[in-house]
Amino acid sequence: MFNFGHDIYSVDNFFYEHLRLKELVLDYVQKSDFYSITKFTLISNGIPEESGYTLVKRDGSELSKLLIDLHLSINDLMNSVYQESFTCQWNNREYVCAIGCHPSGGFFPPHYDFGSSGKEYYKCSSVFYLNENYDGGSLYFPEHNVEIAAKENQLIMLPSHYLHASSEVKNGTKFYIGTFFYGQDQ
Repeated sequence: MFNFGHDIYSVDNFFYEHLRLKELVLDYVQKSDFYSITKFTLISNGIPEESGYTLVKRDGSELSKLLIDLHLSINDLMNSVYQESFTCQWNNREYVCAIGCHPSGGFFPPHYDFGSSGKEYYKCSSVFYLNENYDGGSLYFPEHNVEIAAKENQLIMLPSHYLHASSEVKNGTKFYIGTFFYGQDQ
């Protein structure tokens, strides 16, 4: 694990089933109406319509089960890393998981990860990279002067209230999974 400072961490070779997860995600994107599902949300936020981002249903499928395994692995790591530095507690049962896709020209502008379940808000976020056959698409934190070049099977963990962005993908397509954990202030 590498600490970039400011509670931003990177873990290489993170998930034991990442090759199967990558295969299932690529199959999901090809078989679903992935891009039209996300088009309105993306364009209204200034993101090119070629990019895609969709929440994943917990439906008992193999993809859903692997995403739950991924979530539990991330949660365990976050508990050990952030237990002393965070002034909040997150609920490891309540989270949002989303598949993201940025083809050439795709990016994500600077943003904070905000979301609410009514009583709780996103406290911790993570990005898990599924592939690396693309150029560009690094994750950067403008307020902390940190930039991370994405690598396949790499996990990035961050506090949800940090401003961050993904630079433009120059060629190829970047696939990733974003996970957002709810929590309450203590």
